[in-house]
Amino acid sequence: MSRYKKYKNKQNKNKKYSKSTNSTNSNKPRKSNLDLGSTLIGTVRSVGKKYIFIPRKFSKFYKSFEIEKNDIRPKENTIYLASLIQDSKKDLKVKLKHDIGKTGSLDIERKSLLFEYGLAGGFSDIVQNKVKHLRLSISESEINKRVDLRNKLIFTIDGDRARDFDDAVGIQKLKNGYKLWVSIADVSHYVKLSSDIDTEAYRRATSVYLTKQVVPMLPEKLSNNLCSLIPNEDRLTKTVEIVFDNGGNIKDYTVYSSVINSKYRLTYTTVSEILNGLQGSEKSGKRLERSLFVMKELYLKIKKIRFEAGYIDLNIPDAEIVQDSAGKIVDIIKLSRDIAHELIEFFMITANQVVAEFINKSKSDSIYRIHKSLKEDFVGELKEKLRNLGYKKKIRNKIEAKDIQDVLEYFKDTKQEYAANLFVLRTMNRAVYSTNDVGHFGLGLKYYTHFTSPIRRYPDLVIHRILDSLLEKKGSIYDLDSLSKISSHCSEKESFSDEVERESMKLERAFLLKQHIGKIVKGIIISIQSFGLFVELNDIYAEGLILRKKIRDFDESKFHIGQDITVKISNSDIDNRRVALDFVKLH
Repeated sequence: MSRYKKYKNKQNKNKKYSKSTNSTNSNKPRKSNLDLGSTLIGTVRSVGKKYIFIPRKFSKFYKSFEIEKNDIRPKENTIYLASLIQDSKKDLKVKLKHDIGKTGSLDIERKSLLFEYGLAGGFSDIVQNKVKHLRLSISESEINKRVDLRNKLIFTIDGDRARDFDDAVGIQKLKNGYKLWVSIADVSHYVKLSSDIDTEAYRRATSVYLTKQVVPMLPEKLSNNLCSLIPNEDRLTKTVEIVFDNGGNIKDYTVYSSVINSKYRLTYTTVSEILNGLQGSEKSGKRLERSLFVMKELYLKIKKIRFEAGYIDLNIPDAEIVQDSAGKIVDIIKLSRDIAHELIEFFMITANQVVAEFINKSKSDSIYRIHKSLKEDFVGELKEKLRNLGYKKKIRNKIEAKDIQDVLEYFKDTKQEYAANLFVLRTMNRAVYSTNDVGHFGLGLKYYTHFTSPIRRYPDLVIHRILDSLLEKKGSIYDLDSLSKISSHCSEKESFSDEVERESMKLERAFLLKQHIGKIVKGIIISIQSFGLFVELNDIYAEGLILRKKIRDFDESKFHIGQDITVKISNSDIDNRRVALDFVKLH
């Protein structure tokens, strides 16, 4: 199934705006997955004295449409929201509905992306009204029902630009080990099952993180206030308290409802500087500094255990946008993962693991985060690609986590590292939500779920409600059938969100590289296809395509992945978010 068809099917299920395609030569209906009434995003251009509508993501069937005469007068080089209609002659046309803005502006392109994926609308008046009446204060009676951790040194560690803080951590060094507290915002206290807020949260299922904004799962009063663990404010939480031995092995744990008062809002940058000796205790405080170094001790031990159990550490960096003082994008770089990122990541994985085991032992139906082993049909192809990259070790037909770890370690810090990681990723199954606890291959865990991000992921909110029923010794509010439907819906919405986030970054890259058209740059070949070469640029974290027809006397045997290459940036297609390169020289 093509990427377009997959997307179209998903959109029909999710009842979102449909991505669409249109025609130049004939406007009679063709077999194309287009339905009357489909919502399209496109640009109006003039052809002679007429205007035509050129949709985004067009196909070979429909590259443009005539515009139905209506109240909206078309404007040249303007992006519109339109609907597909049929005239009396059965010809397909579009009816313009909404002017999004002039082409050429990055802000307008970002806005059109939201319309394209059906994310432009905010929360309904009903939801906003319900949120408005939520109490800001916490009653003494509610605090008395919970474990009071307000005097503990508990704090948040997040990205520099983070606006919501749903997890906080604290630690104590014991005589024979460690005690770790992971406290998570208690969203289930405020968002009740089947309420208007819950219905909308389920529909969205996840927050969508674009390059310049977030489309949140929950309204701002919840995500950035009531359920955000703001420093020096009392907040309701659910806490996993875990006791480790000196080797970092879990010896005991408890899960309970709690109230905390976060003492610091730390960033990854600050924590990394402290742990690397670049920032002293004058800024951070001696007690906090001691806690961070104890956390580092524990994290390194947990990491060692996780790798021994089969944890697969793929190195495919996220992109980070660099802006100047005026807010203009001047560069896109690889986002480096430092010790602070990993520390929090391993603590959250451990908390999720403990909660999954706790629920599983209770025999309660639940949602798990599962990840099956590699796709058997693609193992042979992976082995061939790795051999072509220069991997000389033998790979078993039934690949285990240790085999993947060996591959990743073999290519670490080489020019083939990115390609090897990409090959492995494409051979692996996607992690999904399921009621069947089959384990998580990539993490090397028997039980795993999502508990630590209820502000931005609906399955985590469901887990919090299941915990409520277990802690309060009440019957479960979910049956297996409803949990199965939630799992499927949230897996689909996560895939949808990933696609939007990828398209958002592709837009930023295309817009930045448009400023560099004609520039000769160096890069590395990361993929060789029958139609051309994909090249990752050295100076800007972006990639482009050299079409095969652009390379004189193309001979596939002359190229290999990881090879240095010089290219010229020849075109940047903003509409389709693609960058075209010309071949200059092979090294």
